[in-house]
Amino acid sequence: MKKFIGIFMVISGVLMIGMWLFFLLTGKVPELGSAPWTTMAHISAELCTGSLMILGGFRIIKMKQNAERIALFALGFYIYAVIQAFGYYLQQGLFFFVVMFTVFFVLGILSVSILVRSNLE
Repeated sequence: MKKFIGIFMVISGVLMIGMWLFFLLTGKVPELGSAPWTTMAHISAELCTGSLMILGGFRIIKMKQNAERIALFALGFYIYAVIQAFGYYLQQGLFFFVVMFTVFFVLGILSVSILVRSNLE
C-alpha cells in the first residue's frame, strides 16, 4: 500500500508542476495581471508542494529513512492546495474540476491515514 502512496505522490507532484508550467507558458494565468504578487506566491507554493510530493513519493517507494515524515509533510501541503483549488473551481462554476479535486482530497486524506496508521503499528 505504501508503494501505491509513493506512486500517487510522484504522479501528483509531476502533474502539479506540469500544470503550472503549461498555464504559464500558454498565458493561461489571468490573475498575473490583476494580482501579480499574490499569484506568484501561490504558484511558488504549489511548485514547492509538487517538488515535496515527488521527493516524498520517491522516498516512500525506495523505503528510505524518514520517508513517512517527509511524505506526511508533503501531503499536508498537497491537501491544502487541493482545498484551495476546490474553492477556486467551485467559484468559477467548473464542476468537473470540483469533482476531480474532491477525489484528490479523498486520496490525500487516505494516504495520510494509511501512513499514520502504519507508523502506529
